[in-house]
Amino acid sequence: MRFISQAGREIYYSMIDAESYGNKVIGPIMYEYVSWILQQARKRNLNKLYFLARDGYLLKQMAEVICTKSGYNIQCKYLYCSRMALRMPTYHFIGDEAFDLLLQGGYHITPHTLMSRLNLSLEERIQVYKEIGVKEENENKPLTHVEFSNLIERVKDSKNYKKFMYIKSIESYNNTLSYFKQEGLFDNAEIAIIDSGWSGSMQRSLRQLVEKEGYKGRIIGLYFGLYNAPKEIADGEYETYYFNAFTNMKNKVYFDNTFFECLLAAPHGMTIGFTLKGQRYEPILSKNVNADLNDYIRRRVTGAIKFALEKEGNIKFVWRDSIKRTYKVLSRAVVHPTGDEIEIFNFFKFSDDVSEDNINTLIQKDMVSKLKNYMLVPKFIGKITGADNAIDNIFWPYGAIIYVKYPMRLWYRLNISLLQLFRYIRTALKEKRRVLNYEEI
Repeated sequence: MRFISQAGREIYYSMIDAESYGNKVIGPIMYEYVSWILQQARKRNLNKLYFLARDGYLLKQMAEVICTKSGYNIQCKYLYCSRMALRMPTYHFIGDEAFDLLLQGGYHITPHTLMSRLNLSLEERIQVYKEIGVKEENENKPLTHVEFSNLIERVKDSKNYKKFMYIKSIESYNNTLSYFKQEGLFDNAEIAIIDSGWSGSMQRSLRQLVEKEGYKGRIIGLYFGLYNAPKEIADGEYETYYFNAFTNMKNKVYFDNTFFECLLAAPHGMTIGFTLKGQRYEPILSKNVNADLNDYIRRRVTGAIKFALEKEGNIKFVWRDSIKRTYKVLSRAVVHPTGDEIEIFNFFKFSDDVSEDNINTLIQKDMVSKLKNYMLVPKFIGKITGADNAIDNIFWPYGAIIYVKYPMRLWYRLNISLLQLFRYIRTALKEKRRVLNYEEI
């Protein structure tokens, strides 16, 4: 197995058949998911589907070719948006929920991360830092869990932070709603959106925005998977293909959402807002952190689309059988990647934050040292004693294991899978209690 340097990427790309990877790995997974999406659309008589950027880039193209080949009368649209672009215009009218969204934790949080979620300029950040007691030179210093908890309480009390939050939210509201109207979101009694999933927060933000503008219809979300239940019934329907907060535990244990999002990478940056250009509202896109992979991404999409064209019409869609086929391909790619696959993902950059602050490489050899954070017994002891103060985790822990020799590779894999299992059981119980509470109200 070879691991190449950054300088050798051009040579290596010429050796790796991106189209083949799209055809053999990405295609089989996404074809099953898109087939389920279209089955749901036909069953519900949905004639328009909105594929949310950026995870919807490949999915929308695949859905279109399947609809064309099978004669489905379903319009597939690509809706530019992001968590940041959808949340920003809501902050001025959702009360304390704005702080819940803006001051969430994450993998690698710094004071700059918290400020970036509001897209604050250096001058604006300095004004807030003076109020909350942060030195400008420390704005990129990672925060421990305790430091983070203390800091967000001070941010909530910052008058400047509240002022900037209100101003920026108001500024983004009209352009965002104008873009939605332009794209026809208000034209039907139902808005059907497609996204990979995880928390479903984008659907909630979308519902809050269109509802404030007078929309009386319902929103239906068709997701690959959700770790959490809907925040409240008013947010609409949430349907999942692969897992939800309470089911398919095995699928969640042998899965990684950051890896999955890299499979769905799009050749453009994140949507951070909207602006009027001539007679149309267009998305404002951030710098694409994976721009040097655009050609590779497009070739993978080509391979995946070819798979869909070859398969469509040959297999009758049965959901349970589809899940089994997806699990076979996806769990292998997540848990047992080959050396060649790891070398490609060495170059993918990723951030779990809504602002894309603190961009990190998805997987690198030096991440092996962080695998100790996934050892079950030390993790439990740390939780009990309060010593679990890790500020850095690994985006794709199963992928990092490939750098470890046998038999330790098996030991790490066992610990990670058990840790995942306990985490999702705990989440399921917590979500069940929360759902029961709001159903009783």
